[in-house]
Amino acid sequence: MNDPKPGKNFAVSNGPVNRRLIAPADLPRDETAPIVRARLEAARARLRLGATLAERLSPLQHLHSATEALGTREIVAVVGAAVSAVGLTLGLIQGTMLVIGVSAFFTCVFGVAVYLAAKARRQAGGGAVADTSDLVDVKDIALLDTAMEKLAATASQETIDRLSDLKTQISRCVALLASAEGKQVNADEDQMFIRACVRRYLPDSISGFLRVPQKDRETMPMDDGKTALDLLHDQIAMLKSQLQAKEERLTQMAGESLMQQQRFLAAKTGIRP
Repeated sequence: MNDPKPGKNFAVSNGPVNRRLIAPADLPRDETAPIVRARLEAARARLRLGATLAERLSPLQHLHSATEALGTREIVAVVGAAVSAVGLTLGLIQGTMLVIGVSAFFTCVFGVAVYLAAKARRQAGGGAVADTSDLVDVKDIALLDTAMEKLAATASQETIDRLSDLKTQISRCVALLASAEGKQVNADEDQMFIRACVRRYLPDSISGFLRVPQKDRETMPMDDGKTALDLLHDQIAMLKSQLQAKEERLTQMAGESLMQQQRFLAAKTGIRP
């Protein structure tokens, strides 16, 4: 049998061979489902904003609850409890009362030691986490992150940068509050402002801006010739200015122990820098 000639068609047809592989002609190929478009816009907004406030503060929420390495006594207690339990099992299998009694005694002793050590660890870590998480309500942080993402979906890069800077400043202030152990009385006023900034001040500014129709946000004068975008930027700037003052005050408090050490060493050595 002769080979077919190059370029020669074996079958010719005016229509598609398999219509199931052909998209309908009346289906718009460039149209995206609304739910998919909304998810894409939300994802782009999160990327533009960077890490959320919850993600930035999460290391602070678990700063003191991180699991530390087990101490020597705890390791001995755990190993002892395991060995005693194995001895008790062997004693029960062999029916040796002496082994059963001794193993049961040491199992109880080491088990109580392990329980007490674990309880002390939970109490030590739990109290510190409670003190830290009380600085800013987790629900308020989540609501603010949602509001900022909603704004970022339609905002300009300048607005995004202002929000990111403010978010970074809030994170620094909360970190300073978390480190001000034993000085919370002096930091109460600062803490109240920072919490109100997360819970009310910034979310109210964002929600008020979003109520203005998008087409009028940058063009229609609203207050003394300022547009909605100008007012939003002014309010962000005012919050940033106040947070800057709070951050400086908290930083000064954080360095108080260092200054005390400086005065102590100066008095002991007689050297005045």
